[in-house]
Amino acid sequence: MEKLKNIYTTGEFARAIGTTKDTLFHYDRIGLFSPEYTGGNGYRYYSQRQFWVFTDIQSLRNVGMSLSDIKRYMSDRSLSSYAELLRNQIITTKNEIHYLQDILNDLEASLTYANEAIASSDEFSVVYCESKYGIRTRSSDEAFGKDFLDFWKRIHDSEYFISNILNSAVSIDKITSPAYTYDYLYAEINGESQNEADIVRKEGLYLTGYHHGPDDLIYDTYKRMFSFAEEKGITLGSMAFEEYLAYEIAVTNDTDKVTKLYLEVI
Repeated sequence: MEKLKNIYTTGEFARAIGTTKDTLFHYDRIGLFSPEYTGGNGYRYYSQRQFWVFTDIQSLRNVGMSLSDIKRYMSDRSLSSYAELLRNQIITTKNEIHYLQDILNDLEASLTYANEAIASSDEFSVVYCESKYGIRTRSSDEAFGKDFLDFWKRIHDSEYFISNILNSAVSIDKITSPAYTYDYLYAEINGESQNEADIVRKEGLYLTGYHHGPDDLIYDTYKRMFSFAEEKGITLGSMAFEEYLAYEIAVTNDTDKVTKLYLEVI
């Protein structure tokens, strides 16, 4: 009986530590974490000391280490190897934080766009816009032809998380019919970093408006904006931009789409 003092059955240990008996059995099978004592009847018993050991293993699992790497470390651990482990995990954790921050930035930007789309009206206004950075197509083939996959890969290979929404830029003098063609496409950088980015919309004044409805009717909104500019004596520049505030992921019907239009003002 003295042997069984201050030790716990598999079920008791699992409940207290917040795991399952199956996990304990699996860790034992692979030689990672075995019970302190196994009785003649085959029952497994765990000691108080093992609560700390198991917690350390779970901490290593929580930072992304595989069971095989944990086993290798636990079988030959030392103070120096522990310090090296911590250094590596700090780097890994910082990278994960950076990745999650970019996701958070994207979610917040998407919410901003959604709220703007909800509040959008049919009115036009001239506003000042700061430079917008992103990754843009380098050729017509990247935008609309055989090299589009290269552009898409370039976006997703970037170390910065990029919004999957592709926006459009078009020379104003091309907007003479519904069949106008774009100059380039671009994906906005998510977050504040401007490294490895192009200025996809330069700083300045823009006549802005919202198009509500299908993409193939955007030309009608442009015509109304051109009339508004002429009536108000607004001199337009060379470029227009289309940014998609509410698109397929947010709406079911094309009639509910919202596109923000920017006409450069000089």
